[in-house]
Amino acid sequence: MVPDTRPAAEITAGVHAVAHTGRRKRLVRGIDRFGHLATREPSAWVWVASPLGLGRHQLVQVALSEIITHPGRAS
Repeated sequence: MVPDTRPAAEITAGVHAVAHTGRRKRLVRGIDRFGHLATREPSAWVWVASPLGLGRHQLVQVALSEIITHPGRAS
């Protein structure tokens, strides 16, 4: 899967997801696959933008309970 590379403003204008990765909240740009953490908790491998916002993306494993959907912004 290729991550969504649109600007964050375009993505957050519609329904979007945010993943809590440690102490950070990062915009989910795509889900690659589903699995389980070592604790057998359901998880997903998600594409997130790099913390510096330089257009690079990372594939990280996040518990499904740490992925939250948000409605789009009002225009």
